[in-house]
Amino acid sequence: MTLSLSIDRPAPLGNTASPDLSQESQLARQCSAGNRRAQRQLYDRYYKLVLGVCRRYANHSSEDGDLLNQAFLRIFDRIDQFRAEGPLGAWIRQVSVRVCLSALRKNQREAYQELADIQQPTTGLPQALQRLAMEDLVSLIQQLPALPKAIFNLHTVEGYTHAEIAQLLAISESNSRYHLRQARLRLQLLINRQYQ
Repeated sequence: MTLSLSIDRPAPLGNTASPDLSQESQLARQCSAGNRRAQRQLYDRYYKLVLGVCRRYANHSSEDGDLLNQAFLRIFDRIDQFRAEGPLGAWIRQVSVRVCLSALRKNQREAYQELADIQQPTTGLPQALQRLAMEDLVSLIQQLPALPKAIFNLHTVEGYTHAEIAQLLAISESNSRYHLRQARLRLQLLINRQYQ
């Protein structure tokens, strides 16, 4: 299946309330059958969700579009695997995360950086956190190296356990814990530098 997607903003939706499972299941079946209108409707409905996931895992803002396209291609390619046992949005999020992790594994050699030189900051963090806005935190997270950033997102944002992260990234649980700790230390250092 070949699709060409752009990262144009989707058309505004009249009702953005989450549809019921039968509507989602029907939409998935129509997409699986190759219905272009249904595919566009799915794209419009879940564009922001997928883009948000891609932005969390991309190393640079220029990668967002590539990951978004890869995610939607995978979604449309595997939409027939959606079983309507839960919300379509949750399945789409899971597929998107796996696409991003696949891209990370592909570039893991380049992304791996030793973070042993980071020392834990000792003062000023509570005051700095009070002045930290959500946009600033997202910006600081984007400055993390790829592997620690991915593990931080998986554990802290997505709620994965270290065992699940280890399985997804083909690393050990202790390696997952190490990179999460390093990501947190790097974030503390970045926060202290920016807000002191």
